[in-house]
Amino acid sequence: PTMGARPLRRAIQRRIEDPLSEEILAGNIKDGQKITTELREDRVLFTAVDENKVRAKVKSAPR
Repeated sequence: PTMGARPLRRAIQRRIEDPLSEEILAGNIKDGQKITTELREDRVLFTAVDENKVRAKVKSAPR
């Protein structure tokens, strides 16, 4: 392996945990939202979706 556990952990912190924490502190992500991540051009993007709205759409879908 080219990376051990410690360098991998630091990479996860730097690329995912730190930016996600900043988004939460900035108020862009709220309690109860579902977060998805996407990698675009070497950047991690976060998308917050209100879980209640997703559930409402699923419940109202025709069967």
